[in-house]
Amino acid sequence: MIAVAVELFATRGYDQASMEIIAAEAGVARTTVFNHFARKDELLRAGLAGRRDLVADRLRSSRGTLSTKARIDDALERWAAGYQLDAAKGVALVRAWIQAGGPHLADAAATADLLSEVMRDGQLAGEVRADISSETAGLVLFDCAVGALVRWGSPVAAGRPSDLAAAMRRSVDLAMVGMLVQPD
Repeated sequence: MIAVAVELFATRGYDQASMEIIAAEAGVARTTVFNHFARKDELLRAGLAGRRDLVADRLRSSRGTLSTKARIDDALERWAAGYQLDAAKGVALVRAWIQAGGPHLADAAATADLLSEVMRDGQLAGEVRADISSETAGLVLFDCAVGALVRWGSPVAAGRPSDLAAAMRRSVDLAMVGMLVQPD
C-alpha cells in the first residue's frame, strides 16, 4: 500500500492521488487504507521514512571510521541518490513532500536529529567546535540540505542543479566551515 501510494504521488502528483485511488491501485478497500493511515501525508511520510532509514544506517555504520565531514558527505550522497535514481519521480516526490507540509511534518526533525548525532560525535572527536550546540548544528545542516533538495525539485527546471548530491554538499559545506575546528 505504501509503495503504491509513493508511486502514485510520483506519477500523478500529491493532489491527484486520492485515498480512493490509492486503495483501488493497491487492491484493497478504502477502509483498509484508512485503518492504517488516517491521512494521505501519513502514507507519504511512511514511504519517505525508508529513505531516511538508509541515511541513518549509513551514518551509524560510518561512526568511528570516517571524519565528521566525510560522514556528512557520505550521508548526503545516499540521501540524494534516492531522489536522483529516477529524477522525474524524485522531483515529483519532493513536490509531494512540500505539498504535504515538508519540513513541518511531524517526523521531519528526525533527519536533523541524525545530523545532530554526527555533530555530537564530531565534538567528542575534537573535529567540531565544542562551543556550538550539536542540536542547532544538526538543524542548520538539515536546513541547508533541504534547501538544496527543494531547489532541485523546483518547477523551474532551468534553475535545477543536475547533481543533487553536489548541490546539497555545497550548501552544507558553507555551514560546516563555521562548525568545524579550524587547524592552527
